[in-house]
Amino acid sequence: RCKPRWVQCDSWLQTDCKEWHGCKSAGTDPYDWCQVEAGSCPPEARSIWGTEPAWDYCVNDNFNISWPPIQVEDRGIVPSTSDVYRR
Repeated sequence: RCKPRWVQCDSWLQTDCKEWHGCKSAGTDPYDWCQVEAGSCPPEARSIWGTEPAWDYCVNDNFNISWPPIQVEDRGIVPSTSDVYRR
């Protein structure tokens, strides 16, 4: 299940950060994706180390209703572990 809102930074320096809502269009890619809520994935989605996926593909079914992303504070080079892995 997608988080209702989440932050994604485009640069490898973790700058140009934006808060997105729901399912994000992946630009020219033929799929959409989002950051997932902890505990919303089935056990089969866990890695061999028992961690849940932090990101997943999703279906953008908002029928052309969208909220533009909001520019937010940069995160810096090293993201928090909770942004990368979940237990």
